[in-house]
Amino acid sequence: MTQDNKKIDPRELARSFELQIKQAVAKKFSTSVDDLTLLRDEDAAYLSQEEPDSLCCFVVGQKSGFLYLVIGKIGKDGKSLSDLKSDVVS
Repeated sequence: MTQDNKKIDPRELARSFELQIKQAVAKKFSTSVDDLTLLRDEDAAYLSQEEPDSLCCFVVGQKSGFLYLVIGKIGKDGKSLSDLKSDVVS
């Protein structure tokens, strides 16, 4: 995906918004941000095929063992993330 002629690196974007991503999970599932880990491997943060302006990333609950998927809309500038939503994957 390109926005403003720049290629978006989903892993870098996820790292930049790590706290907000964790907060989306913590708020919905009443867990502590400190108990969550943003996965950093190659397949853990990617752009949605259905909605190329959406970032998808995985977060693991260290105590719960749950795997969460967090999705957010990437701003037109390619440097902002909004409308974060999370759900349990497994």
